[in-house]
Amino acid sequence: MLILITPGLFALRHRDRLGRWRVVLLGSLVAFTALFGFNLFILMRLNIHRVPEWDFLAFWLHGQIAAQGGNLYDPSNYDRLAQSFHPGEEFLMEVVKPGFVYPPQTIWLMWPLGWFEIHRAYLFWYVINGLALAADIWLLWKLFLRESGIAGLLGSAFAVLLSPATIYTIQVGQTNILVLLCLLLLWRDRERPRAGLWLALGLVVKPLFALYCLYPLLRRQWRTLAVLAGSFFVIACLTVAKFGLANCLGYFTDNPAWRLPGYLYKDLTNQSLLATILRFTDKDYAGHSPVMEPVFLGIAAVLVGITGWSIVRRSQSGSEWPLALLVCMVLLVYPATLSHYSVVLVVPILLLCARRYDLPDAGWWPALLAGIEFALLARGGACIFLANAIAWGTILMAIVWQKERASAEFSPMWVPQVRSGDDPLV
Repeated sequence: MLILITPGLFALRHRDRLGRWRVVLLGSLVAFTALFGFNLFILMRLNIHRVPEWDFLAFWLHGQIAAQGGNLYDPSNYDRLAQSFHPGEEFLMEVVKPGFVYPPQTIWLMWPLGWFEIHRAYLFWYVINGLALAADIWLLWKLFLRESGIAGLLGSAFAVLLSPATIYTIQVGQTNILVLLCLLLLWRDRERPRAGLWLALGLVVKPLFALYCLYPLLRRQWRTLAVLAGSFFVIACLTVAKFGLANCLGYFTDNPAWRLPGYLYKDLTNQSLLATILRFTDKDYAGHSPVMEPVFLGIAAVLVGITGWSIVRRSQSGSEWPLALLVCMVLLVYPATLSHYSVVLVVPILLLCARRYDLPDAGWWPALLAGIEFALLARGGACIFLANAIAWGTILMAIVWQKERASAEFSPMWVPQVRSGDDPLV
């Protein structure tokens, strides 16, 4: 269904050619968007009524301990709260025994959840994510599909709501909608110092935003990096002042990541490059981190090198394409990329469709590729890694083609030589 619907979505831009069919397509788009939006609403309502074990329950436990002034990095503080929910063995191994596995600044994200009992906390969480989802749709329209008018706005909503990664994010109450919001704000202000603020806020939501700092660093945007450093310093000072120095130092003195079970690196929900390699090699990494796997480090170095080259050299069409390549690279290289992290793939997908006339023989293939990407995300499992890899390769080909076209267009033309004594005006 996704493969068939997506090309029709982008056909709405051809108003003159479609005629009456445009009304049919627009009506279908409204119907599907409303249907999937209503489906997400029902899913939220069910989760609020009966809170599932993953992932919001873990966030709520973090918020309760933070609101009570407890040490988030002391696993013993989780035993008392968790036992009333009768958690399963996996929840005990991945949440209760390790403790708070995030950096100290992420406490701010969980802390408000501790103000409410769990059902009201989930309602509060969904309200925040609902507002962020509306902001995501608006920014996607402004950045990529504004020229299409109302059809573009509906298309942005369609692309986000029908993304299987969005549905999975809502289902487990994850933070990827907030990640997408920080990314879109960074995208909008990528040439301004204010982008440093969005990077700092992104680091509060998920640690993977540290990889996005490569963009201003390689572009030598020193004012952006200064805003980033200043914003992060303020957040760090506020974190220490609110939650205590001892609480924050626990992340560094007794890092909870070492208490995580080793099977998480190979779990099928982990669709990073590292997890994919580990599932193929099936090596035993007892006693040390698999992040130092030589094959992973070698391939990751190549991906980072090529992406860094594109950022430094910059596409002739602007800075959008290198940043889109960085988005795809982060999904591949970050060792803890889970299935629902691919919500951000909507950014390079819409870029390909909105700027398809900058590509050779664009036609319908970017829209068809978008449908295939969504279908791979819906298939799940290893197909999600494949979707991330295909997106990275497609954006890279677009960058290379643009550089080759620019070289051909601006190459010096043949100039006839003028012999000595000849009048050059003749």
